[in-house]
Amino acid sequence: MKTRSGVGCDGTLDGDFAVCLAKCLGADKRHLHELPPEAARLSRAGGIVLAQDAVYTPPMTEPARVRATTADFLAAVASGRVVELIDGEIVERASPRPEHGAAQAKLAEHTGPFHRQAGGPRGPGGWWIMTEVEVSYPQTGEVFRHDAVGFRRDRHPNRPTSFPIDVRPDWVAEILSTSNARTDLVKKLRTLHLHGVPHYWILDPAHETLLVFRHGPEAYLDVLNAGREDIVRAEPFDAVEIDVGEMFGHEREAAAPPTS
Repeated sequence: MKTRSGVGCDGTLDGDFAVCLAKCLGADKRHLHELPPEAARLSRAGGIVLAQDAVYTPPMTEPARVRATTADFLAAVASGRVVELIDGEIVERASPRPEHGAAQAKLAEHTGPFHRQAGGPRGPGGWWIMTEVEVSYPQTGEVFRHDAVGFRRDRHPNRPTSFPIDVRPDWVAEILSTSNARTDLVKKLRTLHLHGVPHYWILDPAHETLLVFRHGPEAYLDVLNAGREDIVRAEPFDAVEIDVGEMFGHEREAAAPPTS
């Protein structure tokens, strides 16, 4: 509002009163509400020219959010809730849809040859593979319930058993759904990278894709992007082939037996 008289805080006449006051108070002129000009009278207060009938409303500030802790997470679990602790919030874990559950079962099947001691006759071995277990990430104070997680047996001769698991995984896999896509692709990815998790897989049933990330110094490196038609060797389980289509319910026809 243009004042017709009075001295602004910069000593000028006929300045924009709202902008002048905003500059003096560090305010936004959208927070100034004034009666009609004819009702305003100027008075000097504290070196700032104020309109007597003008009211300065400071910006509304939201109260600081109280971050949930591991103790809050444990209390929620003790009450029977299935939750995660993500970025200071207790987040309910949605019940999986059929396509999510089917992909998770196939993922466990494909990684099964690694879930045993190394050097045996039934597969490469060398890993502890688990599904739906909670893992804590102390640097960010978070606890994630991963769709699948793996620990190398050369680092962990005994299977991790704490609740939540308090040692860093060597491999994590998440299966996307409409309710968790942003969390898995952004929030969890950042936390896993910060904690040095070497391998991170993302399975997307909606697009029938497998993304494989390898830890790098500054960010995860996208080392594999495979679709339903692909048969791949995906690190760290590249000792065996994975049929990506099978992950999402597309079984290939068995080859016809040779004719004599």
